[in-house]
Amino acid sequence: MRGYSPYGASGLSTQNTPFTLALIAINFVTLVAVTFRLIDPAWLALTVPGALARPWTLLTYPLVSFGIIGLLFYGIWIYFIGSALERAWGTVNYVVFFIAVSVVSGISLELGAMLTHSRLLVDNWLPMAAVTLAFCLLMPYVTILLFIFPVQARILGWIEMAIVFFTYASRSPLLGFFALAGCGVAWLWINRGIAAKSTFGSFHPRPISRRTSRPRERLPLMEKINPLEWWKRYKRRKQFERLMRGE
Repeated sequence: MRGYSPYGASGLSTQNTPFTLALIAINFVTLVAVTFRLIDPAWLALTVPGALARPWTLLTYPLVSFGIIGLLFYGIWIYFIGSALERAWGTVNYVVFFIAVSVVSGISLELGAMLTHSRLLVDNWLPMAAVTLAFCLLMPYVTILLFIFPVQARILGWIEMAIVFFTYASRSPLLGFFALAGCGVAWLWINRGIAAKSTFGSFHPRPISRRTSRPRERLPLMEKINPLEWWKRYKRRKQFERLMRGE
């Protein structure tokens, strides 16, 4: 991990984020291929139960998008959140984490679907919930612009888990708990040092204390482009100018 924080204002650079860019590109390619019937989506998408019959889909379902709107939001989200983790941990370590949460999420839903006698298609957003939670656990006091509403990351983490739970609990409440397995892995990864104990010594970033997690100088770009922040900075600047003029 570099000495500076990758979650601050420099967190939007695409430098050293090949995996994040590859995920976006592959999702675009699969969307085009599925749209023009060039491939059968059943060979890449994860349908549970059925993962045991096609185990490779545990790795390929994060690569499949079925709509341009879904791909747009997926690409934007992983660009902001996933790229920050990739810069923090390094590409190899981030890839291992992403594969782990993808596979665990898929296997957990496979078991949940069998127990609840449900059948459903698992979309590529499920691993992103775990990625988002990992980011929120590392930087709980970073403010993220959610549409037009500024939200602290620690609150966003709860929102993300609630979305996952209720999305799958609509079929069965038990299935909602199984869907949170990837988020559980992310929590263990950050709080119990699984990554630090692995062969990838730099996997787990140093703990970030509450005192150092709110640096005033390290505002994320998403906060800087927030219209509400623009207005606040404008008012503070005008107050300072009036003060300097002695008004």
